[in-house]
Amino acid sequence: MTVNVDGMGNYARSPAERIAAILEKVLLTRPNVVLMQEVTMEMYVAIKRILVGWQVYRRLPQAEEYFNVTAAQFPTAAASRCTSFAFPTSRNGRHTLTVRSADWAVTNVHVESGPRSVDCD
Repeated sequence: MTVNVDGMGNYARSPAERIAAILEKVLLTRPNVVLMQEVTMEMYVAIKRILVGWQVYRRLPQAEEYFNVTAAQFPTAAASRCTSFAFPTSRNGRHTLTVRSADWAVTNVHVESGPRSVDCD
């Protein structure tokens, strides 16, 4: 499942409370992988606390206040690894986050905003 959590928006709830409510709904679908975009550090800390037993990945270091996070539940026998690629023309620190485990590869991406065609490409 993928969800843009809009970590930079202005809401009545704190970012930690918002991500807890989002994950409560997401987890009802029993996903094995959750790809989140626009996660803030406050949200990331809450994600790590809520998703005990999950493998949680993010790019280090991130260039902006928000970033991609991928959480996965793979069998313990399956070794997983994560790679990331920064978009060279991004003015917002946009990047991919790819998690590989056994026969699976899942890529999380938040593409650049704006009207410039180079951003969309």
